[in-house]
Amino acid sequence: MQGTYFREAENGKKIYFNPSAVDVETDDKGRVVPRGLTSDGQPVQIGAGREMSKSKNNGIDPQTLIDKYGADTVRLYTMFAAPPEQSLEWSDSAVEGAYRFLRGLWRMVHEHTSQGPAPAPAAVELDHELRALRRRVHETIAKVTDDIARRYKFNTAIAAVMELVNALQKANARDPATRAVRQEGLETCVLLLAPIVPHCTEALWRRWGIRQARCSTPAGPRRMNVPGPRRGRNRRADQWQEAVGRRSRRRSRRRRGRGRRTRRCECQPASGGQDCTQGGGDSGRLVNIVAT
Repeated sequence: MQGTYFREAENGKKIYFNPSAVDVETDDKGRVVPRGLTSDGQPVQIGAGREMSKSKNNGIDPQTLIDKYGADTVRLYTMFAAPPEQSLEWSDSAVEGAYRFLRGLWRMVHEHTSQGPAPAPAAVELDHELRALRRRVHETIAKVTDDIARRYKFNTAIAAVMELVNALQKANARDPATRAVRQEGLETCVLLLAPIVPHCTEALWRRWGIRQARCSTPAGPRRMNVPGPRRGRNRRADQWQEAVGRRSRRRSRRRRGRGRRTRRCECQPASGGQDCTQGGGDSGRLVNIVAT
């Protein structure tokens, strides 16, 4: 969804203009107010939000945003603004908000790593607030894992990571215990955002001095205790598929063997003890043999 900008011609027909060709500003309530076209400065009218189409000339070129904010910002915004099955109402200010979030996370990681290595949380004594913060880190891991792997709700997963980043930003003390919990929390945020913003998270992970990004290897999720797929359910599914495959193979062998099987006919004394083929090799045909 994107707003439309147009002018009415003398014959009453609306002439639409692309949003990139219109100068806009926001009022005190945050509403978009068009100032005019960039080409002639003449005023234009703003219409209701419509689906992006050529007829309304309200399409947004993603390459323009990628050149301005980066590909990770565009990916983060499109996956956070709305679920994949719903319509997305485009907002330039929301794109800038996603860019500010990534910049804030980048700055937090660089400030933390510039203070030197941090101890492991198990090697220090944590007070009640730090234990609660660490518990929130692992609760975020469980929620994001469930949102992405089972529910396919990327917007709620990103929102959970944003809340964790805000909580980590408040824990800005430089004592070993706080830095240990903050180290674990920042690593968690980087790993959880890796499928969504891969370029930024890989660069941040290398900031800790690791040449190969853990977010691109299987060791990352195991290290952060992210639960994998349920083995029992996968085992049952594999057994079911194997049973279906065996049944299909037996059915195909029976079909190929029709018309070629022979049996010894013992009901005909006149056959002289010779073998006779019931059905005469004609598959699928019913033949009655009557003794005379």
